[in-house]
Amino acid sequence: MAITSAGIGSNLDVEGIVKQLMSLERRPASRLQSRISGINSNLSAYGKVRSEIAALQTAAKNLGTSTGFNVFSSTLSDTSAGSAAVSSSATAGQYAIRVASLAKAQTLVSPNSIDGGATRITDSSATIAGSATLTISQGGGSFSVSVADASLEGIRDAINDATDNTGVVASVINDGSGSRLVMRSEDTGAANAVTSVAVSGTSNSNYDFLQFSAGTSYTDSGATTGESVAASDAQISVDGVTITSSTNVFSSAIEGVTFVAKATTSSTFNLSIARDDSAVVEKVEAFVSAYNTFIQSNEQRYAKGGALAADSTLLSVMSSLRSLAGESGGSTGNSLSYLIEIGISVDEDGVMSLNSETLRSALTDEPDAVSNLLANSTNGIFARFNTVASEFLDTDGLIDSREEGLRSSITSLDERIEQMERRLESVEARLRREFSALDALMARLGQTSAAISRTLG
Repeated sequence: MAITSAGIGSNLDVEGIVKQLMSLERRPASRLQSRISGINSNLSAYGKVRSEIAALQTAAKNLGTSTGFNVFSSTLSDTSAGSAAVSSSATAGQYAIRVASLAKAQTLVSPNSIDGGATRITDSSATIAGSATLTISQGGGSFSVSVADASLEGIRDAINDATDNTGVVASVINDGSGSRLVMRSEDTGAANAVTSVAVSGTSNSNYDFLQFSAGTSYTDSGATTGESVAASDAQISVDGVTITSSTNVFSSAIEGVTFVAKATTSSTFNLSIARDDSAVVEKVEAFVSAYNTFIQSNEQRYAKGGALAADSTLLSVMSSLRSLAGESGGSTGNSLSYLIEIGISVDEDGVMSLNSETLRSALTDEPDAVSNLLANSTNGIFARFNTVASEFLDTDGLIDSREEGLRSSITSLDERIEQMERRLESVEARLRREFSALDALMARLGQTSAAISRTLG
């Protein structure tokens, strides 16, 4: 910006005059900027509206499908024997369970000497002379590792680092009299057992102690690797029916129930599956709370002086959701048709409330009718709340279109302000030129007047 010195010749306050005149010139742009601030406030308010509708939708969705409505709880008479998780596909009932065995991962242990006792492996990092290929067969697969002048630690690392390892984890332990190579199946179950460890291509017999054949039990004096822990499947009985699993998790023994075995039992214990009406009541309470938050907050926004005062889009959204609360729902012939019948009411101020006892009674007496009223796929009331909320929140939905219109208005106003600013730069430059010229003229007139006065004495 050029340095200005207007006013130094005649004591005319050029800067002050230009500033005041430009302040008047900028009023239209300031008014537009105020409009942008107001629209940004509208956008912020719609962000809150969107959040509240999303919360209401989530609450409705939790009971707007039969899956969300079917909530069950489980009770085990022996919690030390296992645990049970129940899904919406479960069926209420009693089951007699016994845990006969737990799943185990196989463990193989090598002797602590190369030749059955004469040559102890006292140092796990000491080299075992010679070369060999170890082929480890596990389940339906196998992998091989090559070793040459290796130690137990080197063999361990070769097994663990094998890219085609089928699921064997190797380690080294020391029993005080020597070191041993331990191979453990990564997964439990008989199908994951190592069936053999074969040694081939050896230049001598130094690696033969690592050989293993299925069924070889571990003994300290054994010349070959043995089995210290046999791989086994878990086995339970449900109402007298035997079921096995390679893990301790039984996910399909009882429909909708995942049972995890923890300890064997000598007798049966009971698993009880029952509807969890308290969980359903909590979900309805969450919906009532979300509904009231939305309605009451937006009544304040819509009122005079509110962030979205007299906004037609907001009124449309509120009216749609209000009307749903009073409409009938469920399929034709269902014994329940309105929310009031299950204890959900709306007072004259639009506040929704829940009579928990009425809802619990309905759940006890007519659980299917309550589910149909709320979660029927075509006419369930909560299902419709979910659908309508989605329509409001979707891309190109009512709220998205409103927000896009507000953003478009801001863009248009910004362009108008930019045009005004370019014009104001020209106006300010013109005013400075004109008042600078006036300043210079007044200075010359003052000098002329002073000269005349001196001449006339």
